[in-house]
Amino acid sequence: TTVNDTVYQLGIYREFKLGENILEKIKRVNDYGGIKSDLDQYGFRISPGHSLVTPGDISFRDMNSHALQYDIIGVERFVRDELKIYEKALLLRTNSDTDGITTTEHDGNLEENRADLFPTYGLQMPLDTLKYHIDNLYTELLPFECRRFNLKPPYVCYIQLTIQTGKTKQVQRFPYKIKLYEAMKRLNTLLFGGRRSLMLAERFHLPARSITLRLPIGFKVGTRQLRDLPFFQNDRFNILSSILDSSFFPLDLISIYVKNTNDVQHPIVSTAKTLIIFGFGTDVDERTAIRNCSNQQVVVRSIWFTITVEQLFSNVQYCLENQSIETCYSYSINDEKTAKELFRLIKTRINNTKRTKRCVSIKTTDRRRLEVFYIPTKSMKNEEQGEHMTNSKWILKIRIVRV
Repeated sequence: TTVNDTVYQLGIYREFKLGENILEKIKRVNDYGGIKSDLDQYGFRISPGHSLVTPGDISFRDMNSHALQYDIIGVERFVRDELKIYEKALLLRTNSDTDGITTTEHDGNLEENRADLFPTYGLQMPLDTLKYHIDNLYTELLPFECRRFNLKPPYVCYIQLTIQTGKTKQVQRFPYKIKLYEAMKRLNTLLFGGRRSLMLAERFHLPARSITLRLPIGFKVGTRQLRDLPFFQNDRFNILSSILDSSFFPLDLISIYVKNTNDVQHPIVSTAKTLIIFGFGTDVDERTAIRNCSNQQVVVRSIWFTITVEQLFSNVQYCLENQSIETCYSYSINDEKTAKELFRLIKTRINNTKRTKRCVSIKTTDRRRLEVFYIPTKSMKNEEQGEHMTNSKWILKIRIVRV
């Protein structure tokens, strides 16, 4: 949970008993605030609150889904097989010269090729990294050993609360007597519960991994910006709206991952002044999704995917065919060649074009023209817009303007 510039983080901290060997993987997890799931008596990760929704909670979970199981025989077998393979690689690294060892061509079947695949990785990675992988695998096997011999883990668990503002960090630890989801509920109730007035937020972010928000009864927020909504579909927007004050609609800005083409047509999304799209589902046709947008500004941040020149040109054609569109489209691009190739395509396929160094304008009817231009991200005068594109070198815009 983050409030203003302060981050509140809960995790399970594992403190090793005196004289016990401190496992490096657990030490690293402790350093980052502890593991973010509950642990059972042997140290297996568990999800006791997976499908539990208490009053005030907001759940985006598919109620037919099942929690991941980490204590099954198949997991142990996989880890032990992987450990043998990496230890074989370590033996080759420390007892013989690996120069001249050839790698094996693989057909893409991981199960059949694991015995060849992992030693190849083990021979190529730095020796310290290989040893770290082996140590991690031994750590993964520890709960299985504890269960097999009915032993307690070599550590004591605490619930750790980390409060960080900038570089200032405070840490508090409590006996592990309640589950992690219950502790999160208590923390959020302490932070947000009992308010008589509406809670106002300049920006409201949802955590990427939290399927259930543990909130106090009556939690309501008024905001103009919804940020980084992960894998949301129309039904989940309906659930989200239950904690948003509708008097703040339409939103100034919303940023989403488009999982289905019609996600952009949900009223919360379609009425926002600025829509930022930071990803598309594998089955989504990007062109159709973008054409379905009715926002004043549509920003496509291609962080994990690539927008092709043909896709950009398709958007240009769409604007020419629908000159009443008042949407300005912005695309993040890293290679200036993309913009130049688009300009070449426009000049080749479209008449009545005029080009300058970084702009192409196309005369249309009804006292309008289409402009396609690109600018360096760092030159953005509007800090808010520049913030949308921090991971790109250039911003390419497509818009219809009146003349």
